[in-house]
Amino acid sequence: MRILVTGGSGFIGAHSARALAEAGHALRFLVRNPERLARTVGVLAVPFDDVVVGDVTDEGSVRRGFEGCDAVLHAAGVVATGQADGGEMATTNVWGTRTVLGVAAELGLDPIVHVSSGSALYPTSEPRVGPDSPVVEGLGPYGESKARSERFARELQARGAPVVCTYPVMVLGPPAGDRHGEASGALPLLLRHRMVTDVGHWACSDVRDLAAVHAALMTPGAGPRRYTCGGHFLSTGQAVALLEEATGYTIRRVPMPVGAMVALGGFSELVHRVAGRATPFTHDAMVYLTRAVPFDDRRTVDELGVTFRDPLETIRATVRGLCETGAITPAQAGRAAP
Repeated sequence: MRILVTGGSGFIGAHSARALAEAGHALRFLVRNPERLARTVGVLAVPFDDVVVGDVTDEGSVRRGFEGCDAVLHAAGVVATGQADGGEMATTNVWGTRTVLGVAAELGLDPIVHVSSGSALYPTSEPRVGPDSPVVEGLGPYGESKARSERFARELQARGAPVVCTYPVMVLGPPAGDRHGEASGALPLLLRHRMVTDVGHWACSDVRDLAAVHAALMTPGAGPRRYTCGGHFLSTGQAVALLEEATGYTIRRVPMPVGAMVALGGFSELVHRVAGRATPFTHDAMVYLTRAVPFDDRRTVDELGVTFRDPLETIRATVRGLCETGAITPAQAGRAAP
């Protein structure tokens, strides 16, 4: 098929484009800045000669992008767990999703794959999250934007539109050129100081496995569907043990009450906002960390045949990629260095 890809200059979008190209599909990219494609999909050896310059929030450019296309992978979005960029997230994540999915349904594209987020389904009081779990109110600007986008996607599904939703959570793995996943943002500081607060859980998956899910979904005629992509559910202690094995370093665990962890995240976010700098340690990020629950990926594994690779392999690839792009030094990467 010919597939329109939005978000191809991002971490998940670029890796997914590679999986689609390797599956034999022809790709068209809708991007605001074509030069960024050379630094992401170009580095992954994905052809990007078919490009429409535009914005996912602009119906005209979206319609131009869809000309001659059979399906779409909508991976464009603004990802952040802080209180900043709320307006941009509401515009890009909500209005962009409504525009891309709505026009695709009108034009009869099939399938319409929407990269949603686990944050549309949790935090929750339920002990486990599955693909049919109800949409939550959303935590902070990002969670709210993804929840609103998810409700629209489910409205289209209820009308019979072939919208397929995936729900990644904490996505790690090798970079797409110079782009890392949001989830790896805290690792440079952790590896620099070799110390971590031992609280909470990581529901993490490899970006290459998520890309394989998106490639497996590109079959027309299957109707509306939903698939979680939680991957492995690890305590912070288990995740740090994998980091220790990957780097060869001992990382000190510091116990901390959950309430103090969340409060510390809020304080860190406030300090960095005043200083004009971003931080991965925000109030919302700490709530996600401390209230994480397992994701039920059985439908993903059983129906799509995609399995989630050993998390140690993912951790090694993440640390190596951080070193290759200069986010950490070879000394900080230890034996995971290139």
